[in-house]
Amino acid sequence: MNTGLWVNEQTFVPLDQLSDKMNLQIATRANSAHFWVSMLGVLPDPDIILGKEGNDVATYNKMEFDSHIFAELQKRKAMTTSLKLNFNRGVASEKYSKLVEDFFNSNDHELVTDRSKLIDDDEDNDLYDFIEIGLDCIGHGFQPFEILYDKINGHILPVKIIDRPREWFHFDEQNRLRFKSKNSPWQGELLPPNKFIVFRNKPRYNNPYGTRLLSRCFWPWMFKHSTEKWRIQFLEKFASVWAIGKLPRGKDNPEYQKMLNELEDMVNSGVAVIPDDGSVDLKEPAGKGSTADIFKSTIQEYNSEITKAIMTVTLLTDVGSSGGNRALGEVMERVATKVALTDKREPEKRISQLLKWIFQLNNWGAAPKAELLEAEDYDVERAERDNKLTEQGVKFTKKYYAEKYNLKNDEFNLESQNSPTPYEFAETSDNDKVKSIINSLTDTQLQSAINPIVKPVLNAFKESSNFQEAMEKIMILIPDVRTDAVEDLIIKLNAVGLAEGSTYNQ
Repeated sequence: MNTGLWVNEQTFVPLDQLSDKMNLQIATRANSAHFWVSMLGVLPDPDIILGKEGNDVATYNKMEFDSHIFAELQKRKAMTTSLKLNFNRGVASEKYSKLVEDFFNSNDHELVTDRSKLIDDDEDNDLYDFIEIGLDCIGHGFQPFEILYDKINGHILPVKIIDRPREWFHFDEQNRLRFKSKNSPWQGELLPPNKFIVFRNKPRYNNPYGTRLLSRCFWPWMFKHSTEKWRIQFLEKFASVWAIGKLPRGKDNPEYQKMLNELEDMVNSGVAVIPDDGSVDLKEPAGKGSTADIFKSTIQEYNSEITKAIMTVTLLTDVGSSGGNRALGEVMERVATKVALTDKREPEKRISQLLKWIFQLNNWGAAPKAELLEAEDYDVERAERDNKLTEQGVKFTKKYYAEKYNLKNDEFNLESQNSPTPYEFAETSDNDKVKSIINSLTDTQLQSAINPIVKPVLNAFKESSNFQEAMEKIMILIPDVRTDAVEDLIIKLNAVGLAEGSTYNQ
């Protein structure tokens, strides 16, 4: 029996040939009986609100004028835009990584000698604006950007990042973005490489347009605004007192109609003329408070549904006027953190994509990766990295600490570091020194190092958990010895420890 794989109804691939065919796509739109490709190859937007309800993307733009929707979207985006952008260099060139980082981070763009290269000033390549506008994909599904490049001091760099209207684009049956130009308004033009970046919210194979959270808010928004007309009519009828006119029995209908007209005018002007045998009573309608509460609770319910759709919160929006508690606040904070961790992935990928393009265009090799970190986490990570570099011999300037850690020059001083640190004991930078010491010691000298005379010193060395502790213990045992002599002794003891198979306890 032959073994293999049916690629389609007509093609069978034997097992020994699968290695060359495993990269073939089988379940595609072209092979699917449930999908019909249009003559122009345009992939219809699967959004139900835009399709069955006969709306267009202008509907979602209109929805953002709702104060509650706008506030919730801004809150959702702020959880990501408040993070600090960091370039993780990895194996990328330090020189070119710093060049690109300085280009984006410098307010005055010291790198740019020709100011005319920057279109509409330096804010056009602000990556934080890039992130904020790109996060419109949360509500609208996707957000395209066009990148303009130019040569700056011999380097190809993005001088302008422009957000383009979403309605100018669509996707084809291969999920490729196309621009609906004048020359090709229906099929659209394929876009050149390294030119357009698209933010997308949870795209899928059957929906490259992304997931629009505003489509989840459509019906609550629609019902909420559909009741406005009735709320206004209710307020006109029942929010103010009723004017009731009284006339003696036996009056003719024209007199009743005349008084009614006077009362209607009184509602607007506040004055009226009535006969001396008539009267006017002002009565407040009973039960209007409970009716008004119905409208208020209905609006709150619609707003609650909108908040759930945008913020993914299903608990705090149901707390109501009774208020919440500390536990609910902690739940909200955890949910917000998880949402921010999810949302930040798209900006990180798109900025990393831009960095990759820059490095490819300039033939700079591997590119750094973009990271969005909490300010505190960012400082801790940088501090740990700088500490390791310092232990390896790197010396940072005072300007570096002031810029990277947001410090003022009068808030700190740099002390000279002449003494070795514990980290140096195991680093390759001292291996040559240790080897030379070992090689210079004879067997007799090694034996004398563990002579009972120096056993207390050796024990103090072995029992110490770090360099400073070893220094203190040995200085107590040998108070009159010079510090540099103790340092040299510790290095030699460490060499002996390496020779005997034991190492310094770090």
